Amino acid sequence: MTLLAAVSSSDLATALQQALPTPALDALCNSFLLFLPRLAVALAILVVFWLLGRGLRRLVRRLGGRGGIEASITGLVAGSIQVTVLLIGLLCALGTAGIDITAMVAGVGLAGLALSLALKEVLTNVLSGIMVIVYKPFREGDVISVATATPTVLEGTVREINLRFTRLEAEGGRIYVPNSLILSNAVVVRQQGAAASPQTPTG
Repeated sequence: MTLLAAVSSSDLATALQQALPTPALDALCNSFLLFLPRLAVALAILVVFWLLGRGLRRLVRRLGGRGGIEASITGLVAGSIQVTVLLIGLLCALGTAGIDITAMVAGVGLAGLALSLALKEVLTNVLSGIMVIVYKPFREGDVISVATATPTVLEGTVREINLRFTRLEAEGGRIYVPNSLILSNAVVVRQQGAAASPQTPTG
């Protein structure tokens, strides 16, 4: 078995020497050896930025918790910071490794533009949700009525407020109202168990 392995290794080395002339093989080995230090530095940069992203995410969550900021907003900001730091670290690592990142940066920019256009409605709802959560025009348990472009009025008890929609509990079932609709239309807010109050426009 050992003899067979030795013969196979010898045949493989002979085949490589025949496929690649000795100068070409030496040049390839030298290039690989020269690339190893840059690869090690690139990996080290990537690890540092990964640790930095994790640290910043924890810091933002901790500061948000101390400041009484909603966990959903804190999580969104912390995640965005971590992803941004990782992308910067990845680009720095690739540049250190000797890879031309100019075209890559342009491609990332175009991809981000296309993604933002494709997710325009989602992003609008998320930004509207942040404003609703920050300004708190109503709270869970309040009864609200949301005007729409049609004669239909969406009315129910607020059960959940997140970054994408506000969930209302009505007699006919649940109503999921996009936050952009709440931000751009008049809303009537009635405190739980209280009489109707004047209209409070939020947009």
